[in-house]
Amino acid sequence: MPKQQQSRTLHRHKDDRWHVRQIFFDDASRTRRAVLEPYIRDVLTATTLGELVKQLNRAGERLQHLDILSDVKVLLDTPSQWPEAAGQPGVLDVHIRFKELSRVRMETGTQVGNAEGNVHASLLVRDVFGRAETFQASTLFGTKTHSSFEAILSKPLIPAPGRLLQLHAHQLHKSFQATSSYDELSRVAGARLVLPHFLLGSHTLGYNAHWRQVLNVGENASLSVRHEAGHSLKSAVTHKWVADSRDSAVMPTSGALFKLESEYAGLGGDVHHAKSELEAQVNVPLGRGFSVSKTLRVGAVVPLENDVPRITDRLFVGGSTSVRGFLHNGIGPKDGADALGGTIAYQAGVSLFTPVPGLADKKWLRGHLWANAGSAMQIVDFTEAKLRAFAEATPSLAVGAGVAVHHPQCRLEFNWGLPLVARRGDAVKAGFQFGIGISFL
Repeated sequence: MPKQQQSRTLHRHKDDRWHVRQIFFDDASRTRRAVLEPYIRDVLTATTLGELVKQLNRAGERLQHLDILSDVKVLLDTPSQWPEAAGQPGVLDVHIRFKELSRVRMETGTQVGNAEGNVHASLLVRDVFGRAETFQASTLFGTKTHSSFEAILSKPLIPAPGRLLQLHAHQLHKSFQATSSYDELSRVAGARLVLPHFLLGSHTLGYNAHWRQVLNVGENASLSVRHEAGHSLKSAVTHKWVADSRDSAVMPTSGALFKLESEYAGLGGDVHHAKSELEAQVNVPLGRGFSVSKTLRVGAVVPLENDVPRITDRLFVGGSTSVRGFLHNGIGPKDGADALGGTIAYQAGVSLFTPVPGLADKKWLRGHLWANAGSAMQIVDFTEAKLRAFAEATPSLAVGAGVAVHHPQCRLEFNWGLPLVARRGDAVKAGFQFGIGISFL
C-alpha cells in the first residue's frame, strides 16, 4: 500500500467534493509515463477525498505488481489558487514518487526439491524496453538434472495487475538412469498467458513446441526402453488452473489446494495425445498442534490417432514424495528393472501431523503418521471395461511414521515405512526412507 503525504492541511471533510487537476510521476527516469498512467487513471474519476484515497491505494498496489518500482508514495498537492467557494470542488494535484528497482540483478544459490538437489545461477533484467518488461535467464546443474538453461521475456498486460504475456525457451538434459536406463534431452520454445486471480484461481494458457531425444540408453536397458530411443517432436497447447488457500505450500496445516494441468498434443509433430493431471488436497487443523492432510492425485494420457504415448509423457508413481514405502517410480509397469510409466495413474494419501513430545512449541518440527496408496497402468484403448478393471484393482499400499521438518526452502521427512500391498514388479522400500522436496503426497 502506498504511503500518503500532504503538502498542506486539507480542512475539508472527506465527503466534500474534490477534483484532480493533474497527475505527476516525479521519479520516472527510465519507465515511460504511458506505462504508469493506466494504473492510476481511475483517480481522475474520484469526486470526494475518501474516494480519492481509496483509488490511490488501489493504484499503488497495482504499481507494485509491476516489479519495477519500490517505496511508492503519493503526495496530494493543492495548487497556489483553487476555488474556495461552497459547492465548488477543491482542486488537487497528485504526485507519485517511487524508487525504480535496480535494472539488473544476478544471483547464485542452491535448490532442493522433489528428491533432487542442484546449484543455479540467474540473471534478471527489468524494464528492458521501458514498458515494464522483464527478461530472465537461468542455468542449473543438479543430481538428476545434468543441465538446464532457460530464458523468459515477460510483458505485463497493462493495467491488469499480475497478468503477463511470456515468451520462453528452455533446454533440459535430465537423467532417468536410476529408474529407466535413459537420459532425456528436451528443447522447448513457446508462449504463455498468465492470469492470476481469475475465475476461481490462477490460470496459465500456453503453446509449446518440444523437440525431445531419448539418449544414453544404458547397456542393460530393456527392449522397451531401447524402442523409445531417438527423437520426437511434440506441438501442444496447455492449460494450468491452480486454486491454493493453504497456509503453507511446504508443510500446510490448513486450507486446500486444487491443481489441474491439461495438454493437447497433435498440432503438428509426431506426438498425439490428450493429457490431464489433477491434484486435490485438504488440510484440517485439529487444535493443539495436530492437523490432518488428505491428498489425491489422478492422471491420464489418452492416445490419439492410434499413437502410443512416449515414455517421456507417461505417469510415474512411487517414492519419498509420492507413495512412500516404495522406491522412486517403483509402482507400475516395468520391463525388467526399467520403470515404463503408465497412461493412467492415481495416488492417494492421508497424514496426521502431531507435536513432537518435549518439542511441542517447535512448529517447524512435527511427528508424522501416514498411509499411502497408488497404482499405474498402461492402457492404449480407454474402454469402459479396462477403466473399470483399473479402478477395481487393488492398489499398492504402505503405512508408516516419522518426523517432518519445515526448512525455509523445502520439507525434510525421516520416515519408517511398511508396505502392506505390493503388486507384481513393484520396487518396495521397507524400513527407513528419507524424503526431501516441496510437494508431498
